Amino acid sequence: YSERQLYEAALERLTREVAAVAGGDEIAAQKQVGDVLTSRAA
Repeated sequence: YSERQLYEAALERLTREVAAVAGGDEIAAQKQVGDVLTSRAA
């Protein structure tokens, strides 16, 4: 696997985990994870 493939697989898993814990859908979890990652990159 390339680094990009590992990153994408981990991101998908994290998104599913966040959705499961929050009891929401994966789209909302994806936005939440994306927002956190974007805020931490600054």
